[in-house]
Amino acid sequence: MPRGAVLLTLSTTLLWATGSFTFFTYIGVILHRTASAGAYGLAGFLLLFGVAGLGGAAAGGWLTDRAGPLPALAGGLMLTALSLAGLGLVAAFAAGRAAVAASIVAIGAITPPQQQRLLSSGGNDRLLLSLNASALYAGVGIGGAIGGMTLALSRSTTAVCWTAASIELAALALVGRAARRKIPGQGTAGEATGPSFYQPPGSPT
Repeated sequence: MPRGAVLLTLSTTLLWATGSFTFFTYIGVILHRTASAGAYGLAGFLLLFGVAGLGGAAAGGWLTDRAGPLPALAGGLMLTALSLAGLGLVAAFAAGRAAVAASIVAIGAITPPQQQRLLSSGGNDRLLLSLNASALYAGVGIGGAIGGMTLALSRSTTAVCWTAASIELAALALVGRAARRKIPGQGTAGEATGPSFYQPPGSPT
């Protein structure tokens, strides 16, 4: 995989994680305002969200195997953006619970296609997955900061949700760019692997 394609993939991870944790870092505040969740209610929600995340990961892996990583990734990011934007619109209504659950399922569905994009490159798997993890954790930190600033300035969980949704749409735009570039191994299922991002010393080019 060319270096530019790797950077595009890692940038997608960074934006996805940033948007997700712009929302998820302050999920306690959001659930309190949208679903009237107290301390015990929050614990129950988090348990359900863990199960939903596992379901999302399984669905993302299933779709990646059948349609390829980019369609699976695009679907997950679109659902994440729509559910977060919807959560902002349905604040203070019971429908907020469904929107939060949908966002967690969609967020969980992103990891399998992203890892498949990197593993199909034919490069150094450990290096690429380590870089992907670094991009994810950078997004966690940046997202927490963006969410905190948004909440402090606006005093609005709706603004936090819409900010998170806009970041997810930016990640979706990168997926569209990757699709237009037609990078080998990143489109539909069964495509051939492209050239390696990492070539060991002395290997043919």
